[in-house]
Amino acid sequence: MTILAYLPTRLLRHLQFVVGSGRAPLIAQTWSEINDLLQVHPVSVAIIDPSGMAMELEQLTVAYPSLPVIAYVPLTTQSFTTITQLAQTGLQHVVLYSHDDDSPRFLSLIDQVKMSPLTVRVIYALRPKLTMLPLRLAKAVENLFEEPHRYPNAQDLATESTIRLVRVHRAFREVGLATPKKIFIAAKMLKAYSYLGDPAHSVNAVSKKLGYRHTRILSDHSNELFGLNPSRLHTYMTEDQVVEKILASIDVSPVAAAPGESGQGSSNASSGSV
Repeated sequence: MTILAYLPTRLLRHLQFVVGSGRAPLIAQTWSEINDLLQVHPVSVAIIDPSGMAMELEQLTVAYPSLPVIAYVPLTTQSFTTITQLAQTGLQHVVLYSHDDDSPRFLSLIDQVKMSPLTVRVIYALRPKLTMLPLRLAKAVENLFEEPHRYPNAQDLATESTIRLVRVHRAFREVGLATPKKIFIAAKMLKAYSYLGDPAHSVNAVSKKLGYRHTRILSDHSNELFGLNPSRLHTYMTEDQVVEKILASIDVSPVAAAPGESGQGSSNASSGSV
């Protein structure tokens, strides 16, 4: 998880203490630097003190509607004025410094808002099948959908779960899931769809944030899964249609061998390339 922080020193220090060294936040030194970081890094949540900058934060949320934002503010008249203004534009999450920012509560809020609603829907739909997988593999699949940029290729599902690739293929087939490659593409494209709904994101920027070596590969995956170029996804597909396509591509019924067949075809599929 990548956290972006734009905070005064004392609030930043407390946030760093709360999240620990393993999740050290990206730090924006100026407001304009926030946009620069968002263009390059796959930020899961932005934690910002918007005191006196209500208009700027509203513009940011318009430019990046997929970005979860937590307002982290000191208890001052100015900050409350700003929060009151922002609440009218849809700001949902506010944390007060030294009042409700103890570690368990703050971390719980961060974990609550970090995941895209589309990701939540897909993982929820896959839950019955994921519970039949080995625990390490099920967790790797969830992580792939949450942070697809961490996975350069489909074989990383085997690497992260410490399960041999041939066994990953077999486990997916047995519970009615598609190949690691199809799941890999689905996770990348689900996140791509979320990013591409942001006016400030270009196809090229999204490609880099998702870890693609070339924008062409993102385009190929988009056409393979949706039959559309990435730039046209939000024009021609709703969120419901995207989720339906994603699930249809990876949630498949186990194929039973016909009477008299040896099932050799299924065995070959388990060793196919990802």
